[in-house]
Amino acid sequence: QSWPLSARQCGPLAVEAVRAATAECAREYLALHGELLRALEYCAPLQRGDVLHAAAATRFGADRLLLRVGELLGPPPSPIASTAASHLPTVWALFSREVAA
Repeated sequence: QSWPLSARQCGPLAVEAVRAATAECAREYLALHGELLRALEYCAPLQRGDVLHAAAATRFGADRLLLRVGELLGPPPSPIASTAASHLPTVWALFSREVAA
């Protein structure tokens, strides 16, 4: 399925467990982004977008994001929570929402 799983499909507890893990990932991402922006102030000729994208992708690309969500989730509260935590469209939608908030 290429669309995020809904609370109706997974149940609200599973979605909340995955949302909490993606919220922590979003906080980590925003902290890294801020640190990179501060560091780039000292590196005038670098292309900001390219450097930020490359650095963020090594930690928050699709595969790495799924791994980190799994780490933060720990033992899933239910099998469907495990499914939701390994479903990239679901994780990405929750992560993106938390970053934008």
